[in-house]
Amino acid sequence: MPRYVDDGMTKVAWGVFADKEFIALSELNAAEDIECGLTGDGLNINFSENEVDDAALCEPFDATLPGTFKVSPELTLKRHNTVGGDTDLYWALFSTRGEQGALVVRRGIDSDTAWQTGQAVEVYPGSVGVRRPAATARNQQARVMVTIF
Repeated sequence: MPRYVDDGMTKVAWGVFADKEFIALSELNAAEDIECGLTGDGLNINFSENEVDDAALCEPFDATLPGTFKVSPELTLKRHNTVGGDTDLYWALFSTRGEQGALVVRRGIDSDTAWQTGQAVEVYPGSVGVRRPAATARNQQARVMVTIF
């Protein structure tokens, strides 16, 4: 089985789609590609899963079954403020708390390759949380963090 490293092999977009189950290629191409604005470790898709107790008094072990789960993608994006006053794209893109949309992730294909029909993607629909300026640090680019709920 072929393997790949993450470097340059992940494409990420944020957009609003009519049907998150069957995203039209035209809608995906109109979405905002954000992979170049993400820091090297800026795509963190957190999964948490609850368990259902399935133990029985007559059994000597505690049994569990899978229960509900949630996914909370967290993005760490580069700030792009400049002396000339250019728009800080990612600060503006995620400015509205509660905005509905979907994060689309494609892995294993060079990020410069355009979205195409038939490519395997992950789709994480949700609402934008509060954008949070990351803590300041010397010799580090300014960043903003956003959670998609």
